[in-house]
Amino acid sequence: MTRSVIASEVGTRRSVRAGHVWTLAFFFITTTAAGLYPAAAQEPATPAPPAPAQSSPVPPEQAPPAATEDATSPGAAELPEVVVTTAPKVKTASKAKKTTKRAGTAQARAPQPAPPPVEITEQVGSAAGTATETATGPVDGIVATRTATGIKTDTPLLEVPRTVNVVTKDQIEQQNAQTIGQALRYTPGIMLEKYTASGLFDVFVVRGFEAPTYLDGLILPNEQTLTFAKPFVDPYMLERIEVLKGPASALYGQAPPGGLIDMVSKRPTEEAQNEVFFTFGNHDWVQGGFDFSGPVDKDGKLSYRLVGMGNTTDLQMDFTDRQRFFIAPSLTYRPDTSTTLTLLGSFATTNGYGPQQYVPLELTKKYAPLGRIPYSRYLGDPDNDHSRLDEYWFGYAFEHRFDSALTFRQNVRFSSVDAEVTSIRTEGLARDLTGEIIDYRTVNRTNNYVAGYTNDIVVDNQLEARFFTGALAHKALVGLDYQYGQGASDYRFGAAPPIDAYNPNYDLPLPPVSALLRYLNSRNQHDQLGVYAQDQIKFDGWNFTFGGRHDWAHTETNGTQFNFNTFAYDPVDVSIDDQAWTGFAGLSYVFANGFAPYVSYSTSFQPASGLTLKDGNGNVLKPTTGEGVEAGVKYQPLGTQTMLSAAVFDLKQQNVATPNASNPPITIQAGEVEVAGVELEARSKVTENLDIIAAYSHYFKAEITDDANPANIGNVFPSVARDNASLWAKYTWHEGWIAGFGLGGGVRYTGSQYADSRNVWKVPGYTLFDLAASYDLGYLSPKYEGASLQLNVANLFNTYYVATCVTSDAYCGLGAERTILATLRYKW
Repeated sequence: MTRSVIASEVGTRRSVRAGHVWTLAFFFITTTAAGLYPAAAQEPATPAPPAPAQSSPVPPEQAPPAATEDATSPGAAELPEVVVTTAPKVKTASKAKKTTKRAGTAQARAPQPAPPPVEITEQVGSAAGTATETATGPVDGIVATRTATGIKTDTPLLEVPRTVNVVTKDQIEQQNAQTIGQALRYTPGIMLEKYTASGLFDVFVVRGFEAPTYLDGLILPNEQTLTFAKPFVDPYMLERIEVLKGPASALYGQAPPGGLIDMVSKRPTEEAQNEVFFTFGNHDWVQGGFDFSGPVDKDGKLSYRLVGMGNTTDLQMDFTDRQRFFIAPSLTYRPDTSTTLTLLGSFATTNGYGPQQYVPLELTKKYAPLGRIPYSRYLGDPDNDHSRLDEYWFGYAFEHRFDSALTFRQNVRFSSVDAEVTSIRTEGLARDLTGEIIDYRTVNRTNNYVAGYTNDIVVDNQLEARFFTGALAHKALVGLDYQYGQGASDYRFGAAPPIDAYNPNYDLPLPPVSALLRYLNSRNQHDQLGVYAQDQIKFDGWNFTFGGRHDWAHTETNGTQFNFNTFAYDPVDVSIDDQAWTGFAGLSYVFANGFAPYVSYSTSFQPASGLTLKDGNGNVLKPTTGEGVEAGVKYQPLGTQTMLSAAVFDLKQQNVATPNASNPPITIQAGEVEVAGVELEARSKVTENLDIIAAYSHYFKAEITDDANPANIGNVFPSVARDNASLWAKYTWHEGWIAGFGLGGGVRYTGSQYADSRNVWKVPGYTLFDLAASYDLGYLSPKYEGASLQLNVANLFNTYYVATCVTSDAYCGLGAERTILATLRYKW
């Protein structure tokens, strides 16, 4: 079923309620708190006490990291604009060679404000980070110091009382990550490649729970029924990727207790920067991309960015390939220093094979009777299988600072995703009537067709106020967000002839799509309205953050579904209204040496979704609820680019929705699960030459604590590896006869995991090695300045491994074999 056909059916049934968004969009423009003291437009650090009898502020050289920001005392009627200046970094002689200035590179600056500025000096490389870093801007190196994902305000990571892992653009480039999953390989507590290494889209399991994905703080669309229509975001269009751990509903609304992934788009820069690259690799990988950015006008009020990339490649399985292209333009307008409007957009298309390439677990074992099935073996049909994914979105990020105390932000995005998949799916080894495997080579298959789309609009309004109450510095946030989406799904399937896994015949007859049984033809819509409030309170080194949120959610599905008991179509007409309160509270103390212990508690709420909104007994699915406790410590030594973190956590989720083992697309409510463990992460630019990233996670407990099937209680929660560890290091020479050369590598370990709730099928663990090498051609001659060569090899020793199995031993996805990519890059 095409988008136009589905859309026309939807249009005849109901009108789109997206017009509600524009009523909500300008809700917070005129709100201020009477009688509160305005604060400076920087982070509210430890305030100067209002009473003269109290002690003076700590001197800057002894202050904790937050104290590098403005510590203006309350009581002034109005504060001038704040300009942050930073002492320039001193380049080494070797680095100076690489930074030849060109004539005419001085860029126009935005107009200066009328009030006289107040100058604040930040210590470069301190725990508070460099003065140029913002939560949405570029990071110099692999160590980020600020985040807006953690608590929706631009805040130092040290002051956020929960785990936030940040993957920077420099790390993505070092490792030449081609997917979000690849970019997160060296992040603790995440399971990747859930639906095979060559899947159509990324799926992430964070602390045991499948995590939603966000872009620039707004949730990305996901067709609610079959979930095939979801966007694929390329790492090259991003400035950073952030993983927020633990329940996040208090700020983001519907979310599981494990956490969420938020990606930050590249945005226009005030200074010109340009880049082009070409990449070639095994499997006939050919790729090219560009990233152009800079000012448009001489006054610096208008700047642009244009990012694009295209690639074509064969995949590791025979007869499979993929082509992808995206372009992402953005434009920023700064009429004055208090107002910023950034327009963001993207269009992408992907074409290739169908993503349902599973293999039976028995054929992947080292001692399989006929040997392991190779990475290259294709068990589908080359003439039948195909997938298409078209996606686009556009929106804006608006910010206006009324004065030094009050700031309004509004983020809006409309998105559309259209997917179509035709795929022969394996259904496990052929068995006799007693359930015994027949010959360990004949694999059952079905023919599947899925088409779906989703159109979504999301808006998030925020009003941030900075003020003092006595000696307490506040950064308060109130917000209202709304999301609306409508989509449709067409799912058909039928029989397909079995295939010999060791001598495949691809000329077997297959029924056309039109002859397949239409199992489900549905239309769905959902909307959610949420209001939230949060306060970040500072006193001395103490940071107390708390907040709450209330959500109203509506989910509706209409259509028909085939009933195998009556061999007739049953109408599907389900409408669910849910609402919930969620909250968050956290406390941390930032010592003067950059040591910051913390503790936090939060809750979650997620409305039901799935193939149907009822379980096998006809009961409407309840929303899942969750809670989490976390305690940890972060350490960022002053004067260094190092971030160390450790956390212990305990998460619980009730009304868990899991696949039905006898009918995997159907969801059932499985009761309660509990996941508890520890995570460690170290990121450091140890010297000017050496970068290191280390991560480790261990689960003390990943247990089903309540289930409709009593036999499952006490079993290990599926898709959770008890241990994960990784280490990445890269060393770059800036002096000597090999100056300009860089050599790096990494090792990744993933422990064993169960595929199902009964703990019958266990996927073995694996260890993989990666390699990276680079050379800055500017060291050969100044005329080559900006050019570089890079080589990346993932899974260096071509280790054979199974990434994961889903619900049983029939649906197992092989991992990614050795991948070799060589890149020529030029920046100017």
